[in-house]
Amino acid sequence: MEKLRWGILGTGAIAKAFAHGLKQSQTGKLVAVGSRAAKSAKAFGDEHGIKTCHASYEALLSDKNVQAVYISTPHPFHAEWSIKAVKAGKHVLCEKPLALNQWQAQVMFAEAEKAGVFLSEAFMYRFHPQTAKLVELIREGAIGQVRMVRTSFGFGGGDQIDVESRLFSNELAGGGIMDVGCYAVSGARLVAGAAVGKPFDNPVKIAAAGHVGSTSVDEWAAAVLQFDSGITAQVSTSIRATLDNVIEVIGSNGQLLVPNPWVADRVNAVDGRIIQKNGKDSVVHEVPASATSFAMEADGVAAAIADGRVEPVSPAMTHTDTLGNLAVMDEWRKQVGVVYPHEQPAPRPGFTVCKNPI
Repeated sequence: MEKLRWGILGTGAIAKAFAHGLKQSQTGKLVAVGSRAAKSAKAFGDEHGIKTCHASYEALLSDKNVQAVYISTPHPFHAEWSIKAVKAGKHVLCEKPLALNQWQAQVMFAEAEKAGVFLSEAFMYRFHPQTAKLVELIREGAIGQVRMVRTSFGFGGGDQIDVESRLFSNELAGGGIMDVGCYAVSGARLVAGAAVGKPFDNPVKIAAAGHVGSTSVDEWAAAVLQFDSGITAQVSTSIRATLDNVIEVIGSNGQLLVPNPWVADRVNAVDGRIIQKNGKDSVVHEVPASATSFAMEADGVAAAIADGRVEPVSPAMTHTDTLGNLAVMDEWRKQVGVVYPHEQPAPRPGFTVCKNPI
C-alpha cells in the first residue's frame, strides 16, 4: 500500500516530534514542510531529510504531492490554517487544542465536511494502546463502578516567568488550561464515558478556580466536573508548578493508576503501565509499544483516511469528542477569567451552532 504523503505546516518543537514520529510510521512519509521563512523551512528540511521546503504556508497547501497536512502553528492560527488546508483539499491533523473555543471548532468541522476531507485534533495519547487498555479495564468492571476520577498535567516552577514564551502570552493563547489542561479534561471525559459504555461523556456542572498572572494567562488552575452518572472528576493544570501528571480512577471495588497517561516522549517508544488495586491485591498491566505516540497517531490517521472516514476511530478524538472537550475548556477559562483577543465573540450570521454539551 502506498504511504500517505504528509506535509508539516510550521517548524516548532511539536512539528519536530511529529516528523520524528513519521520516521517510525508504517503508513506515512514526510514529503514537504512549510514555514513563513525560507531559512527555517530549509533548516527543518535538513534536519529531517526533506527535499521540498516551502517558504510559505500557502505554497505547502498548493503542493500537489502533499495529501495530508499536520498543523503545528501557535494556537490562535489553528483554525485559520486548518480551514485553508481543507479548502485546498488536504486531509488535516491539527495539533491540540484544535481551536481557541468550541465555536471555532464547529466552523472548522463544517468546512471539512463541505470539502469531504479528514480533520481531527491531535491528542497523540489517544492512539497509544495504553489508552485502549484503560478503557477496556473500566468497561469490564475491573474496579467496580467508577465513582471519582483525578487527572493532571502541569509543569514549570520557580519565581520568574519567561515573558517571551508563548506559554505566558495572552496574544498567543497561552496558559495551562489551553496548553496541557486540555489533556486532563479529555482524560476525565474519556474515563467518565467508558464507565457508562460511551466513547466519552460531558459534564453537567463545572466548578473552577485558578490563578491568572501578570500576562493575563492562567498559571495554575483546577476544576471539578460533575457528570450525570454521578461520577465526579478533579482536573488540574499548570505552567508554573510541576504536577504528578497522572490519571487516577477510583471505583467501588478498587483503583486504577496510570503513572504516565500522556505518553508524550517525542523520540522514544514508551510502554504503557496501569496499576490496578483491589483491596490488598494488586496487578500491573504492562502495555508494550513499538513506536512513539506520534507515530501511532500518524498510522491511526492514515488508517481512517484509507477507510474513507473524516474522523478517527475512538478512543481517538472524534468531532463530537473535540467539541465537548472545548466546551469544558471554554467554561473553565470563563470561570477563571481568561479571554484571548483572537476569539470570535459570536457565531457568524446564518451559522447553526450545535447545542453546548455543558
